[in-house]
Amino acid sequence: MSTKIYNAFRLKPRHDMWTVTADIRAKVEKRCRFILTKVYGDITSNAKDYGYTGKRDMFSVSRWVLEQYKAQAFKYDRNAWDLDVHIAVHNVDGRILLRAFHGSGWFSSTIKVVERHRSLEDYHYQNSSDRPDNITARAWNERRRTWERAMRPDGNFIHQLVVEIVSPSSWHRIDPALDIIRRESLEARRKANAK
Repeated sequence: MSTKIYNAFRLKPRHDMWTVTADIRAKVEKRCRFILTKVYGDITSNAKDYGYTGKRDMFSVSRWVLEQYKAQAFKYDRNAWDLDVHIAVHNVDGRILLRAFHGSGWFSSTIKVVERHRSLEDYHYQNSSDRPDNITARAWNERRRTWERAMRPDGNFIHQLVVEIVSPSSWHRIDPALDIIRRESLEARRKANAK
């Protein structure tokens, strides 16, 4: 069996898994809102480039983007609307391990939040490639044994907790439409009062 555990991390000692995953969620959601704000602005300015034919108000754009995201889930080929982000958490003999997943679309850069988190350290493993130079043979074998204990013989994981960060059901947590509308309204009032 080929084992490929990409984007895997181990929780450092004396760190709480719930606190760390909540912090990751907050940071990823903030990053996603920032990205979506730019995307929404680009769609309203360059609608044809996106194939958008609806109204140019933020709620219409938001609904359309969510529809594109949902439709992506049923397509074989991935595109910019592949927006899922989640973390799988494993407890293997008291070791807390995390695997980070992101779609190939607008939010693919959010993995950096996990990679740079001060409470985590890299813990990836692949038996189909050479051991990285910066990891000792002993540490690499430890990773192999740890990940093998986390999986069934068929390669599926025995047990994991999946923390959804971006999904269609959590869209309301990252959708910046209302914030954009409020900001535009405040700016319009400021300009009106300045005259």
